Amino acid sequence: LGGTAAWLVMVHAPYAAGSGIPEVKAVLSGVLMRGSLSASTLVIKTVGLAMSVSSGLNAGKEGPFVHLAACLASILARMVPSIALDHVQVCEIVACASAAGVAVAFAAPIGGVLFAFEEASSYFPKHLVWRCFFCATLAALFLKTLNPFFNGKLVMFEVTSAFKWHRFEILLFVMLGIMGGAIGSLFVHLNVKWTHYRLRTPRIKNHPVREVLVLVFITILVSYFVPLGQLNNTELLAGLFKSCASPHNNESTHSFLCHASAHSFISVMVYTAVSKFILSVVTFGVRVPAGLFVPSLTIGAVLGRLVGVVVRHWSLVYPNFFLFRECDASSNCVEPSMYAIIGAASVLGGVTQVSVSIAVIIFELTGGVTHLIPVMSALLFSKFTCGFFGARSIYDTHINIKRYPFLDKSTRIHDTTLAAHIMRASPVVIPAAGFTIGDIERLLEDTTFYGFPVVNNELEMLLVGNIVRPELTVAIEKAREERGVTALNEVTFSVPYTTSFSEESVRGATSALSLVGSMAREDSIDEISGPTPEPSPPSDPEKRHRIRPSLSSYNFRHELASTSLDFCSYLDSFVPTVSMSTPLDKVHAFFSHMGIRSCMVTSRGRLEGIISKKDLIAYIDNMEDLPKKYFL
Repeated sequence: LGGTAAWLVMVHAPYAAGSGIPEVKAVLSGVLMRGSLSASTLVIKTVGLAMSVSSGLNAGKEGPFVHLAACLASILARMVPSIALDHVQVCEIVACASAAGVAVAFAAPIGGVLFAFEEASSYFPKHLVWRCFFCATLAALFLKTLNPFFNGKLVMFEVTSAFKWHRFEILLFVMLGIMGGAIGSLFVHLNVKWTHYRLRTPRIKNHPVREVLVLVFITILVSYFVPLGQLNNTELLAGLFKSCASPHNNESTHSFLCHASAHSFISVMVYTAVSKFILSVVTFGVRVPAGLFVPSLTIGAVLGRLVGVVVRHWSLVYPNFFLFRECDASSNCVEPSMYAIIGAASVLGGVTQVSVSIAVIIFELTGGVTHLIPVMSALLFSKFTCGFFGARSIYDTHINIKRYPFLDKSTRIHDTTLAAHIMRASPVVIPAAGFTIGDIERLLEDTTFYGFPVVNNELEMLLVGNIVRPELTVAIEKAREERGVTALNEVTFSVPYTTSFSEESVRGATSALSLVGSMAREDSIDEISGPTPEPSPPSDPEKRHRIRPSLSSYNFRHELASTSLDFCSYLDSFVPTVSMSTPLDKVHAFFSHMGIRSCMVTSRGRLEGIISKKDLIAYIDNMEDLPKKYFL
């Protein structure tokens, strides 16, 4: 089954590999990735996910639900022509789908909304909150109707007893948080090392099916000889999250967790945690649909349960120790299952670098409220520990490894380079008047640009707006359908402009009021890194006219017909712009926070060049004082 899943992914849908969350994050940041949210990816990931989980790999199925929901949302959105041409609306729908995916995976609608806000989306306007909440609520209601656990409940691991924790345990919860952050940081570091070794080793890189088959064999061999290893991660989590006083569905698991000897218990728990940690490190990143949520939860739950049992044993052996003076005479001073929940949240927080949404997901996942404050405390120190070690989210690291043009908001830029040295000068433009239908058609045929700046004329080059290739194509098709429209009909963009712009007024008028400002070049993920752009030529009109490619190279004919066509309704007048003197750190913040694909560089209203996300990433990658995209 695992080999079949790897073959399907390799042949039919490469983007179906992994959890898919890095791909969703990249798409929501404004990256155009053809095929990442396609129907083939949806089908192959659905089938391959069932196969990879059933094969015995140490992989989860919950994380890929986010990618599956995003694929379905993108397919449905692009069926509506008015939405398909609006990249902002498509991204908002995909963000709502990611919230619904988490809601379905963990029966956690509120956690899904917070996950979409905290992790998935780089741009999350206020109106998107209730839309995500609406989608997540409908997903949870539909899940309730399906009754997936056959018990009429939404939670996967129900906490049936109210835990009472004591003040001295806060220190232990903090310790679990620090341990979870350290384990998460180590996991990310080792997984990156292994992934680079895989990519640099041809016998592994070129044979993904063979790699998966070997991993399946090793996983079965390692897990078969221990009692807990024979359970899948979901069953093991259900047992670890239950107290010994609660009824268990699996009597053998209950007997081992509650009645095993101390030596046997410690040995098996340590072996299970270490083996699952190593298997998760080498499994995440293989070319099969596989998630990381539940494997991370399992590692933390095993270690947390082990710590809880040890502390409980100490409380019984040394009841007069000053830490245990709060406990009464009962044997329930320390509840190990509560430590399992806190450990699971800590490790997952350390791996994914997500805090608020995980706290709510754990609350909704287990249905318990008394452990919410301990979980929040552990997640807080897990986050601090990851920051101390300088670890990044596993999803961000895989975005870098896969070379997606993604800009991290947390990156600090200390370079004094100006926008004038990064931009691509002399862009191909469309004048607001003077072009014909035939001229634009030849322009579309002879170039691969995704968007075209519209200027008042080719001499003054005052920026009027921007029009993208899909809308330009639709406009021409609709114009062709009208009687009497030929290739000689003139095309105009009747937008008022002036030749007396100041730099401040231009920046105010053309600020990033929306994300519809589209990129000047198509943001494909191929060859995004390249040579650092050379400093732009001076903005002298005559010199610029000689350097900029002449539009006459396209053999445009300027025979105008009597009827002109106004394409103003297809024009985006609110284009993200920066000035020539904008520093690099401001440009980076502009791109990363707004999720735009490109911005125009102007000087007193005059278009001087374009900065695309690819240009910015390529320049940052070549700076010696910034972290590289790859760990060495």
